[in-house]
Amino acid sequence: MFFCLPLLHLQWRFTIPSSNKLCVMLSSLSTHLSPLLISWRAMVGSGCLAPALCCFCPRACHVHLSLLQAPGIRVLILLWLLCASGGAQWIVADHAARPATLKIGALLAPHSTIGREAKRSLELAVKHVNANRSVLHGTALELVWGDTNCSAFQGASAAMDLMSEPVVAIAGPQTSVVSHFVAHMGAATHVPLVSFSATDPSLSEYEYPYFVRLSCSDRVQMEAIAGVVGLFGWREVVALYSDDDFGTSGISALSDALLGVGATIVNHVGLDPAIGRDGIGSALTQLAQMGSRILVVHMQPIMGRILFNEAHYLKMTSTGYVWIVTEALSSVLDNISLDDEFLKATQGLIGTRTFIPVSKKLQTFLHEWKQLTTNETAGRGDTHITTYGLYAYDTIWLIAHALHRFFSENRSFTFYPSNVFPTDAGGNSELAKLNVSQNGFLFLQCILDTEFTGVTGKIKLDKKGDLEGSSIEIVNMVGRGLRTIGYWTSATGCTRHVSRLANRGTLQIDQNNPQELDGVIWPGGSLKVPHEWVIPNNGKPLLIGVPNKTGYKEFVDITVGEDNTTSFHGFCTDVFLAALTYLPYSVPYTFVAYGNGNSTPNYDDLVEQIANKVCSS
Repeated sequence: MFFCLPLLHLQWRFTIPSSNKLCVMLSSLSTHLSPLLISWRAMVGSGCLAPALCCFCPRACHVHLSLLQAPGIRVLILLWLLCASGGAQWIVADHAARPATLKIGALLAPHSTIGREAKRSLELAVKHVNANRSVLHGTALELVWGDTNCSAFQGASAAMDLMSEPVVAIAGPQTSVVSHFVAHMGAATHVPLVSFSATDPSLSEYEYPYFVRLSCSDRVQMEAIAGVVGLFGWREVVALYSDDDFGTSGISALSDALLGVGATIVNHVGLDPAIGRDGIGSALTQLAQMGSRILVVHMQPIMGRILFNEAHYLKMTSTGYVWIVTEALSSVLDNISLDDEFLKATQGLIGTRTFIPVSKKLQTFLHEWKQLTTNETAGRGDTHITTYGLYAYDTIWLIAHALHRFFSENRSFTFYPSNVFPTDAGGNSELAKLNVSQNGFLFLQCILDTEFTGVTGKIKLDKKGDLEGSSIEIVNMVGRGLRTIGYWTSATGCTRHVSRLANRGTLQIDQNNPQELDGVIWPGGSLKVPHEWVIPNNGKPLLIGVPNKTGYKEFVDITVGEDNTTSFHGFCTDVFLAALTYLPYSVPYTFVAYGNGNSTPNYDDLVEQIANKVCSS
């Protein structure tokens, strides 16, 4: 049996060999009470002594002595614990003392582009935190790695290994698919998950109380994409996405956001994450035969590269198309200068990504990052880092600052067995045997309450664990890199006018300026805003009948040039062409002369030609 008694800032832990010696030990109280009674009674009267003792025995028998409210009774029990002999052992530990080492888990896919740079960022952050004694005052963080391979099953297995260490928090998971599974494990074990790249909007729901993130939720960037769609007056878009938690939740958020600007998704194209080039080519071929030309892509870089290369092969990245990509793809486009095929396929696309303000702290980090990656790759690797890598670095600092707050409140980490499940409910499984962090909820609150300025700007989470004050940067792929063409915030919409940066690192935009972006260079090098819809490739152009008559040439005139080409002029023709420019889509047409030019044609015959579909109008 053991008794734990909080007293001042000390934790008194007494280990007693067996409960059957209780009466014997109590009998010794009278010989030790008198010399110490006055001083201990004073402590009780001042409120320094806890009002209750907690008793736990190996037989799972819990006895709460909270009824022992009389100061004299509490003194008797305390003195008995202090003075009883006969094999009793006690350990005195400083309750405010910080552990020498704490384990932090890391769940990522180290063989992916984002996973590789996130691993470097996490290691660099731990190095900096451990070197800065003003944060954890000598407590060293130790990273424990788990390889998810972007698989929910493997991610769950890796998470079990981390939680059995045990770890007090986990940096990650890297992907939304893994996060959905592991977030339930975090809630069961009270181990907070701090993700740097999982963007699925549904992870913000209260169903996942121990999941927080520094990466921008897809809901925010989908609202930014809807702002771009509304700015150019488009009303119909096509969504191409990976058919998993990441893709479907993001496109669902896009659908909701488009309603706010009077637009809609006319075609959902969900692609199997394991799809190959042939499958993507088949899906794109079907889209090319349709009229919609505004395409929003929401998928991981590996699939995105295949899709754009295939679209380029099918000539779907030419003039007239609009491609808009989310941060999952735009985050890597600054790093594809050596991939000529991918580079050609992405020219003219528009992308959204989280706005990261320039700061001295960021510049210092980037300088060290460049040196680190250059040394590790012997100068042959790329030194670029995505926003996810930056957030991975800040993730460790968020955990470190939260630990400082946690320990400053005289808390400590202890783990106890979870509730025993029936055998037929998985009670014998390894998952059911994971220990629970006793103060995990309090540590989670410390994470949510922590505010600091990191390399990505001011870090502050809302009550759902999402980053507050996210702003979006809108970029255009031109040449070998991205150029910024504007910004988006929920308060102002799209704009290219930025007045200043607030201390939080969020954009402060002059609301008097109209919503606009810098000039966009569209696919094919066009400067003209594309229409959202054209006649499908398998469609027929409109045949416009033009009366070929002798009089009133100012209204309708038909001339034949020296090269035998026919030209159509006149007021009626000009009105028709002007009306076409106001349509939100392109209409192919062909003028057809009706009549011999020597006499006025019969209009009844012309109308009959339309009825017989010889002419369209």
